[in-house]
Amino acid sequence: MGLTDFHIHVDATSLDGDVLETLTHDHGFRETNFCGHPPGIHHFEPAHHLTLKCEEGREFRHRFSRAVDFLSSTSMRGYLEGEVVIADWHIPESPFDTRVPLALAFELAPLPAGQFRQTEIHITMDRDRSDPRLIERLCGTGMFAAYLPKPYGTAVVLTVQGDRGPIAQSFDALRTYLLEAGGAVAGTIKEERILNWWVSHEDVALPPVVQRIQGLRRSAA
Repeated sequence: MGLTDFHIHVDATSLDGDVLETLTHDHGFRETNFCGHPPGIHHFEPAHHLTLKCEEGREFRHRFSRAVDFLSSTSMRGYLEGEVVIADWHIPESPFDTRVPLALAFELAPLPAGQFRQTEIHITMDRDRSDPRLIERLCGTGMFAAYLPKPYGTAVVLTVQGDRGPIAQSFDALRTYLLEAGGAVAGTIKEERILNWWVSHEDVALPPVVQRIQGLRRSAA
């Protein structure tokens, strides 16, 4: 792994202006808010999304602990997640081939109280230049989606999360599909594994996780 492989995110439903200012000016976070989602698709993007990238593990642990100490003294409602990127693949551009099958279907369920996801997959691509049939097909698997501003315009980010084993198998299957089917512009697929997390209140709603996967071949493991 190279630099900036450790990420810390603040995901909040409510965040006072003075708390936001402290996070950005004193803690080094930057606002990376989402900007909507595809119509009719499951979506769980927070009202406030902030990102801090670290270059190595010691810095990550220090900054995460410092952010928890600060946020636990505020009225923020939401959670803090600390991740390491363990896989990051660029998807070469090619015309979309509708003949390539995508049989995966994710059945999602709420997280049990007091638990957090172990890992997640993000598929990101240019919303406006990628083939809309590809985006529609990926959304049809049960992944949830959101739009995110990028230097090139707007990206669509598709996400599925849960325990390490099922997500690892799904990553291989999804990467193979993206490489064979084409259709993505500025496309990437990443797995980001949780290293630490903190939730502000017991009743804060967290995005659902994979309960069962249909159509996953054993050869994808």
